[in-house]
Amino acid sequence: MDKCRREGECLIWTGMVFRPHPGEPLYGRVAVSKERPAMQLVHRVVWKALIGPLEAREQIGRTCRNTLCCEITHMFKFTSENGEITILQEGAARV
Repeated sequence: MDKCRREGECLIWTGMVFRPHPGEPLYGRVAVSKERPAMQLVHRVVWKALIGPLEAREQIGRTCRNTLCCEITHMFKFTSENGEITILQEGAARV
């Protein structure tokens, strides 16, 4: 993670970022490989590399609430349907 820096307990992404819509938070983006140059969300790439696969409906949240944090121990996998959030797994549980 050469594009991250430690800020307190968080590991902050310092590479490419984007904002989906005005007023929304920033998210980290990364091209995983030259063979697959499409940009992917950094927190999803970190989860897949350290924990395992994600289904399309599964999302990654962070206990620190920092959308640029890629510290796996801050991450949790969840789904959100009809306004109900269901936590499926915490990142620290497998590391």
